[in-house]
Amino acid sequence: MTVDAVQIRQVTEPTDRAIRAFGELQNRVYADSDLLIPAEYLPVMLSRQAGERRNLMLVAEFAGEVVGGVVFHCFPRIGTGFSSFLAVAPEWRGMGLARRLHMARFEALDQAAGVPVRRARGARRSPAWTCSSAPASLMRTG
Repeated sequence: MTVDAVQIRQVTEPTDRAIRAFGELQNRVYADSDLLIPAEYLPVMLSRQAGERRNLMLVAEFAGEVVGGVVFHCFPRIGTGFSSFLAVAPEWRGMGLARRLHMARFEALDQAAGVPVRRARGARRSPAWTCSSAPASLMRTG
């Protein structure tokens, strides 16, 4: 079991089975699942892509099982966004999977904006992509 064997992909279809699996993962790893967007609502969010806001979801899969994921949102016209939550299965923590999901968010944000949103070091201006996740205090540790 290595993090290199984990595939990260974007979920675009509201009927994707990974949505339910991610919902189950959220409930398993977050201390208070009442603070989360219910898994039943994720398909509705993913199907609502009109207007300024884009709702995005990535999942990390190993051998067909969802072992991590992230739900985030962006407003491409104004170059800003935020994350609702990021979750990694306890048995996959400490291997760099959260970092891979974090970086994959930037790639998805670039794609949603239609242009690269990250700027080269030393650039005068940079869009305000905010990729914050739930505080560690909300995560179950055991």
